[in-house]
Amino acid sequence: MEGLALVFIGMLVVLITALEGIENHASALVYRVSGVMLIVMAGMSAFTGARTSIIPMKLCPPIFLTVSAMYLLGSM
Repeated sequence: MEGLALVFIGMLVVLITALEGIENHASALVYRVSGVMLIVMAGMSAFTGARTSIIPMKLCPPIFLTVSAMYLLGSM
């Protein structure tokens, strides 16, 4: 389910940027909402998947937070 959410968030950001450009209010809103959703997913992943011994699962929260920071900084 997490993978589908990530694909949806990524496609939403790509499509809104391609269709509306980066200087549109709708684009800024999508970037901010996507950034907040990634923060929520990072928190959820930190308490579930990151507690395993599988290295890629431990990398998810920092990756989500990094992309979220880029989205939020890009929306300003």
